[in-house]
Amino acid sequence: MSRFAVRVLAVNGGSSSLRWGLFETERDVEVAVGAIERVRDPQAAWVDVRSDLANLAPDAIGHRVVHGGERFTESARIDHDVVQAIEAQVPLAPVHNRRCLVGIRATQRLFPEAPHVAVFDTAFHQSM
Repeated sequence: MSRFAVRVLAVNGGSSSLRWGLFETERDVEVAVGAIERVRDPQAAWVDVRSDLANLAPDAIGHRVVHGGERFTESARIDHDVVQAIEAQVPLAPVHNRRCLVGIRATQRLFPEAPHVAVFDTAFHQSM
Protein backbone atom coordinates (compact mmCIF):
# COMPACT_ATOMS: atom_id res chain seq x y z
CA MET A 1 0.00 0.00 0.00
CA SER A 2 1.37 3.38 -0.96
CA ARG A 3 1.39 6.12 1.67
CA PHE A 4 1.37 9.83 1.09
CA ALA A 5 2.15 12.74 3.36
CA VAL A 6 -0.77 14.50 4.98
CA ARG A 7 -0.21 17.55 7.13
CA VAL A 8 -2.64 17.89 10.01
CA LEU A 9 -2.85 21.10 12.03
CA ALA A 10 -3.95 20.38 15.62
CA VAL A 11 -5.38 23.45 17.34
CA ASN A 12 -6.02 24.05 21.03
CA GLY A 13 -7.48 27.51 21.63
CA GLY A 14 -7.65 27.86 25.39
CA SER A 15 -9.19 30.54 27.53
CA SER A 16 -6.09 32.74 27.29
CA SER A 17 -3.66 30.86 25.05
CA LEU A 18 -3.40 29.35 21.60
CA ARG A 19 -1.37 26.21 21.04
CA TRP A 20 -0.92 24.43 17.75
CA GLY A 21 1.15 21.76 16.08
CA LEU A 22 1.49 20.75 12.45
CA PHE A 23 2.07 17.01 12.03
CA GLU A 24 3.07 15.08 8.95
CA THR A 25 1.47 11.65 8.94
CA GLU A 26 3.82 9.82 6.56
CA ARG A 27 6.89 10.41 8.71
CA ASP A 28 4.86 10.68 11.95
CA VAL A 29 6.64 13.89 12.92
CA GLU A 30 5.78 17.32 14.22
CA VAL A 31 6.78 19.72 11.44
CA ALA A 32 6.00 22.95 13.28
CA VAL A 33 4.73 23.90 16.71
CA GLY A 34 3.72 27.10 18.40
CA ALA A 35 2.12 28.66 21.41
CA ILE A 36 0.90 32.14 22.14
CA GLU A 37 0.27 32.89 25.81
CA ARG A 38 -2.01 35.60 27.16
CA VAL A 39 -3.84 36.12 23.88
CA ARG A 40 -5.52 39.51 23.87
CA ASP A 41 -6.67 39.56 20.23
CA PRO A 42 -7.51 36.06 18.95
CA GLN A 43 -7.85 37.30 15.35
CA ALA A 44 -4.34 38.77 15.41
CA ALA A 45 -3.02 35.57 16.99
CA TRP A 46 -4.22 33.60 13.98
CA VAL A 47 -2.44 35.97 11.61
CA ASP A 48 0.74 35.20 13.59
CA VAL A 49 0.10 31.44 13.31
CA ARG A 50 -0.36 31.73 9.54
CA SER A 51 2.89 33.64 9.33
CA ASP A 52 4.68 31.00 11.44
CA LEU A 53 3.46 28.27 9.09
CA ALA A 54 4.87 30.13 6.05
CA ASN A 55 4.45 27.72 3.13
CA LEU A 56 3.37 24.76 5.26
CA ALA A 57 -0.34 24.62 4.46
CA PRO A 58 -2.26 21.95 6.37
CA ASP A 59 -4.29 19.31 4.53
CA ALA A 60 -6.69 19.00 7.47
CA ILE A 61 -7.32 20.85 10.73
CA GLY A 62 -8.46 19.44 14.06
CA HIS A 63 -9.90 21.79 16.68
CA ARG A 64 -10.13 20.89 20.36
CA VAL A 65 -13.59 21.93 21.57
CA VAL A 66 -14.21 21.84 25.31
CA HIS A 67 -17.97 21.37 25.33
CA GLY A 68 -20.08 19.70 22.68
CA GLY A 69 -23.05 18.97 24.89
CA GLU A 70 -24.90 15.68 24.59
CA ARG A 71 -25.10 15.86 20.80
CA PHE A 72 -21.49 15.00 20.06
CA THR A 73 -20.34 11.54 21.11
CA GLU A 74 -17.42 11.58 18.67
CA SER A 75 -15.47 13.99 16.49
CA ALA A 76 -17.42 15.83 13.80
CA ARG A 77 -16.57 17.46 10.50
CA ILE A 78 -17.24 21.15 10.95
CA ASP A 79 -20.03 22.67 8.93
CA HIS A 80 -22.63 25.37 9.59
CA ASP A 81 -24.74 23.06 11.81
CA VAL A 82 -21.75 22.00 13.91
CA VAL A 83 -20.73 25.64 14.41
CA GLN A 84 -24.27 26.45 15.56
CA ALA A 85 -24.21 23.50 17.96
CA ILE A 86 -20.89 24.68 19.43
CA GLU A 87 -22.35 28.19 19.78
CA ALA A 88 -25.34 26.70 21.63
CA GLN A 89 -22.92 25.24 24.22
CA VAL A 90 -21.24 28.59 24.95
CA PRO A 91 -23.19 28.97 28.24
CA LEU A 92 -21.58 25.73 29.47
CA ALA A 93 -18.02 26.75 28.54
CA PRO A 94 -18.22 30.47 27.81
CA VAL A 95 -14.57 31.39 27.43
CA HIS A 96 -13.31 28.19 25.82
CA ASN A 97 -16.08 27.68 23.28
CA ARG A 98 -16.02 31.34 22.24
CA ARG A 99 -12.26 31.22 21.68
CA CYS A 100 -12.60 27.94 19.82
CA LEU A 101 -15.21 29.46 17.50
CA VAL A 102 -12.85 32.34 16.73
CA GLY A 103 -10.19 29.78 15.82
CA ILE A 104 -12.57 27.76 13.66
CA ARG A 105 -13.68 30.82 11.73
CA ALA A 106 -10.14 32.15 11.37
CA THR A 107 -8.71 28.88 10.09
CA GLN A 108 -11.64 28.41 7.73
CA ARG A 109 -10.73 31.78 6.21
CA LEU A 110 -6.99 31.06 6.19
CA PHE A 111 -7.28 27.48 4.91
CA PRO A 112 -10.63 27.24 3.07
CA GLU A 113 -9.75 24.05 1.17
CA ALA A 114 -8.80 22.00 4.23
CA PRO A 115 -11.44 19.94 6.03
CA HIS A 116 -11.97 21.06 9.63
CA VAL A 117 -12.87 18.62 12.40
CA ALA A 118 -14.06 19.33 15.94
CA VAL A 119 -12.70 17.01 18.63
CA PHE A 120 -14.83 17.35 21.76
CA ASP A 121 -13.60 16.94 25.34
CA THR A 122 -17.12 15.96 26.32
CA ALA A 123 -17.14 13.12 23.75
CA PHE A 124 -13.83 11.84 25.07
CA HIS A 125 -15.06 11.88 28.67
CA GLN A 126 -18.36 10.14 27.89
CA SER A 127 -16.60 6.81 27.61
CA MET A 128 -14.78 7.08 30.94
